[in-house]
Amino acid sequence: MYTVTIGNSFGQPLQLSLGTSVAAGTTWQSGNLGSLNIVVPGYGTIVLQDIASNHIPGDSTETWGVLVVYQGAPVVGRYEGRGSLAVTINQYGQTSLAGMTLREVDCPALLLP
Repeated sequence: MYTVTIGNSFGQPLQLSLGTSVAAGTTWQSGNLGSLNIVVPGYGTIVLQDIASNHIPGDSTETWGVLVVYQGAPVVGRYEGRGSLAVTINQYGQTSLAGMTLREVDCPALLLP
């Protein structure tokens, strides 16, 4: 399991799939987490998908992982033991990630035969 800290500098509330929101100018901290969706109004959804011990080509060797996808850009965060991921949304809807071993991966949305 891992925890997430969400910092909202966006100027509007962020809606979480857990049924709560993160008010503008505040920070939210999860407990132990699996998967989570964060809706950034007008920009899309940040998806945090717990991929457990599964690996996507190009990610690192730590045991546990989280696939993060935003606006079509996939990144895998990996960790050992208990992980912690910081997600910060700035005033332009851009997102920065920190706290795990993070790598961009090739994970196309469409697979052709």
